[in-house]
Amino acid sequence: MNISLPDAPNMEHLKTQAKRLLAAVHAKDPAALRRFASVFPGHGEPFKLAAAQLVIAREYGFASWQKLKRHVATLQGAAEVTNPTRKFRQIIAELHLADVAAAATFFEEELGFKRGYTLAYPDGRLDFAIMINDPVEIYLLGPEGYRLIFHQFF
Repeated sequence: MNISLPDAPNMEHLKTQAKRLLAAVHAKDPAALRRFASVFPGHGEPFKLAAAQLVIAREYGFASWQKLKRHVATLQGAAEVTNPTRKFRQIIAELHLADVAAAATFFEEELGFKRGYTLAYPDGRLDFAIMINDPVEIYLLGPEGYRLIFHQFF
C-alpha cells in the first residue's frame, strides 16, 4: 500500500500511527498483520516499534523511517521560512540615533514598548536604552553609546 503524506505532516502523528500499528499486530489484527507481511514477508512475531515505523515509512513511499523523518523536517523547515506569521523566539535590533530619549519616548508612547535598561551621561542625557516588546528588543544607542556600555560593564 502506498499512500501520500498530508500537506503538513507531523512526526508525532506518524509516531502514533506506528504505535497503533504495532498494538494492532500484537492484537493479531488481520489487516495490521497483512501490512507487516508486505514489508517483512515470512517473518513471524515478535515485532518491535522500529519495525512498525519501517512499515509506516514504506507505506508513505520512503525506504526508511529516517528518510521519512528527514523529509518531514525539510517540509517543516520550508514551511517556517515561507510562513509570514511564523513566530520568532527573539528579535534584537540595534539603532544608532542622535536623540535616544526622543526615540525611546516614541517607542513607548506610539508602539507600546517598555523601557528596559538605560544609560545616561552625567548631565542626564540618555545615550542608551533597551526597548522591550516581547519577543522584540531594540537597542537604542546614541553617539557615545558603545563607550558608555564598555565602561559600565568592563
